[in-house]
Amino acid sequence: MTRTWGDTRCSCCIPCPERSEPYQHEAIRVLSRLNQMPDPAEQLQTLYLAGFDLQTFERFPKAIGVLRDNCIAFLVPGPDGLQILGNVGWRMGESLGPLVERNGRKVFVHKEEILEATDAMMATLERFRNDLKALLRGEEAASNR
Repeated sequence: MTRTWGDTRCSCCIPCPERSEPYQHEAIRVLSRLNQMPDPAEQLQTLYLAGFDLQTFERFPKAIGVLRDNCIAFLVPGPDGLQILGNVGWRMGESLGPLVERNGRKVFVHKEEILEATDAMMATLERFRNDLKALLRGEEAASNR
């Protein structure tokens, strides 16, 4: 027996709020989402062409390090393409020093190392974060506009 939209629910159908039909096949939904997912290789190429350096780090074997202007972020595959793992921060040795506030001062911290965050460094980090997020979403980087 062939099922159509008007048939009763089968095990592969779910309610669909976007359609007037009562149910949409899960397979159709998954395929349409796969067609919209960014390709991680294309995302990395876009980042590289936008001036980001790409590196691997022994300490983070499942992530790709993305660097620019001494800022760093680690990217991992996610359900919607590459996503930022944790925070972006200042490169401190072979790792990331996140921006934190200590005793009323903004600093980058990695283990015992503390680096005073100047206004210029914070502006550079914000530009890095905004550009990286925009490019991962498939948008143009704000610094290129």
